[in-house]
Amino acid sequence: MAIVAGGVGIASVLLCAQTLRNAGARVRLFYGARTVDLLVEARRFADAGCEVIVTTDDGSAGERGFVTDALARAPSPN
Repeated sequence: MAIVAGGVGIASVLLCAQTLRNAGARVRLFYGARTVDLLVEARRFADAGCEVIVTTDDGSAGERGFVTDALARAPSPN
């Protein structure tokens, strides 16, 4: 299961991700922000057992570019 989020809306999807993980789903969060300073809550998703793929517009954390680009390149889950 892929979840794509960015900015301040990230906090609202944590419960969804936790619920999916508790049901046994593999959850990958694709999380984008303009800069590393704007990344919030990413650690909480990792702590919940989600795979976290981070992108920043300026490359200050994770991959440089848009989160939708990382999603497009991601292999399909098994």
